[in-house]
Amino acid sequence: MRDFQLARPLSVTHFETAFVAAILIVNVLDDFLLGTQITEINDYLLADYVKKSLIVILCLSTAPVRAIVRQSISAPDLPWSGSGWLNGHVLALLAGILLCDHLLHGLGEFFSSWLEAPVVANIPAYHDDIVRYFDLTFGLMLNSVAEEVFYRAVLIAVVFRYVPSLGTSILIAGLLFGAAHWSQGIVWTVVISLSGVMYGYLYCLTRSIVPLVIVHYIHNLIVFTP
Repeated sequence: MRDFQLARPLSVTHFETAFVAAILIVNVLDDFLLGTQITEINDYLLADYVKKSLIVILCLSTAPVRAIVRQSISAPDLPWSGSGWLNGHVLALLAGILLCDHLLHGLGEFFSSWLEAPVVANIPAYHDDIVRYFDLTFGLMLNSVAEEVFYRAVLIAVVFRYVPSLGTSILIAGLLFGAAHWSQGIVWTVVISLSGVMYGYLYCLTRSIVPLVIVHYIHNLIVFTP
């Protein structure tokens, strides 16, 4: 993979590192509250929206991390086809990643059923279509933006600040992404970790989270639409 020096946040201090670690810990532990204590869908979604909004806001609250995010929303830039929003090579990559994501989801469904893997927490059921459609539009987009900003743009860059190997940084960030979904059971934790590694590689290849936000949203929309 080409040099990723532009994304290495040399100005990140121990404060920013601890700051990112705190966000990660909250993401891992919040399912104790969201999944086990909140049983009404409206309360669940409100808490989830507040959490995801705070993640984005916090990622913009310090100059070094804000610089990482600003760089990550630039136009995709592939080493063999150049930069641009309407890049056919990027669109082909997105289609491939979306297909791979759905294949991984299918494997997750199969092994979760076959192993009868327990799930610690479930999302409460929708009570009306208005809430459902709002969540499938605003909610899923907010989730996609927050997760790509934090787990791809910020987390990979901060890990890469301390780990000399970009591949190892992508792997660590992917595993942490899966760990944040621990309440869905071991099978889905593994599947989501693999997706995180795949998304991380695409981010480092294109230097942009924008394509990932789009793929992430489309994948979730297909999965969560009844």
